[in-house]
Amino acid sequence: MNTENIIEKKEIKAIFFDIDGTLLSHRTRSVPQSAIRAIRKAKEKGIKIVVATGRIIEEIKMLPLYDIDFDAYLTLNGNLCFDHDLNLFAGHEIDPGEVEILASIFNASRIPFVLIGEHERYINYVDDVVVRTQTSTHGTIPVIGEHKGEKIYQCMAFVNDEMRQKLAKMLDACNVTSWNETGIDIISKSGGKDAGIQSFLDKEGIPLEQSMAFGDGENDAKMLEYVAVGVAMGNAKEVTKAAADYVTADIDDDGIEKALIHFGLID
Repeated sequence: MNTENIIEKKEIKAIFFDIDGTLLSHRTRSVPQSAIRAIRKAKEKGIKIVVATGRIIEEIKMLPLYDIDFDAYLTLNGNLCFDHDLNLFAGHEIDPGEVEILASIFNASRIPFVLIGEHERYINYVDDVVVRTQTSTHGTIPVIGEHKGEKIYQCMAFVNDEMRQKLAKMLDACNVTSWNETGIDIISKSGGKDAGIQSFLDKEGIPLEQSMAFGDGENDAKMLEYVAVGVAMGNAKEVTKAAADYVTADIDDDGIEKALIHFGLID
C-alpha cells in the first residue's frame, strides 16, 4: 500500500500506541524523549493520542508514561476501554461457554493461568516462569485468587509455544496471541485492539480513514491491518512488520518521531 498517498489524501485524527516495545523500551526502562516530544507535537495539532495495550489500568499507572497525556486507554487488548478520566465506555467479554473451559484450566493448576475481570485480576499459582516474564516486561504479578463466576475479559498464561497451540485448539470463540516468549493473551474473537479502536472512533465521531497505529508485538498485527495507516517499529516481530503499511526505526532509534515526521504529521 502506498502510505504516502494515504497521508496526502486523508488527515489523521487519532493515533493508537501499543506500550511495551513501542512506547516503553525494555532496554532503557523508559519512554524515549523523542517519542514524548513527537506525541506532544501531534497533540498540539489536535490529534487524539490513545493507548492500546494488553495491560490493565493499574499497571499502566505504575509505568513511566506520566509525561504523556492520553485521551483514552484501550486496555486488555481493547476489551476494556476507558476515556481520559478512566470512565469505562466499551467492553468485550469472553463467551460464557468458553469461560467455563478457561476456569477449568485455571482450577487444574497445571500451568500458571490468570483470569481478568472488570475489577480484579488473579492467578492460580506463581512459579519462576511467571516471575521472569513479568520482571522482563515491567509487569506486576497478580494475586492468587479463585473464579467466582464473574465476567472474564481476558486471560493470560505463562507457557511455551507448544502449550500455546494446544490452548488455541481448545477454544473456538477466543483468539490466542503472544506478547512474550513465555506470555500469551486469550481474548474473545469479537474483541481485540481493532474492536477497541473502533469503539473509540465511534465515540469520538472519527472515521477509520483518519486513524493510525504503532505496534511491535504479534498482538498488534491485527490492529495495524485495521487502521488506515499501520506502523511497525523496527524492533517489531516479522508477522507485525508484514501486517504494517510502514516499518519505522527501532524504538531506541527514535522510531515514533521518525515515522510521524515521515508522514508529515509533525515537523
